[in-house]
Amino acid sequence: MGEASSRRREKYAGDLHALGRRVQALRADAGLSQEQLEDLSGVQRLTISGIENAKIDPQLVTLLRLAEALGVRPAELLGN
Repeated sequence: MGEASSRRREKYAGDLHALGRRVQALRADAGLSQEQLEDLSGVQRLTISGIENAKIDPQLVTLLRLAEALGVRPAELLGN
């Protein structure tokens, strides 16, 4: 593995951590528990926890459901 590949993996891991922090912050700002967000979004609580802890690389449909439940644009979850 080359240095460029290693940098991409590190950036990708950092992006997943940033996504998780944003989901967690938006959920907290909305005053929602993970269970409440599960009820609103249809995304399982364990998946939400995994995203917030950068353990899961979510599918697009999952991000769309979370964004809708949190009342934000999908781009906001991605930091845009």
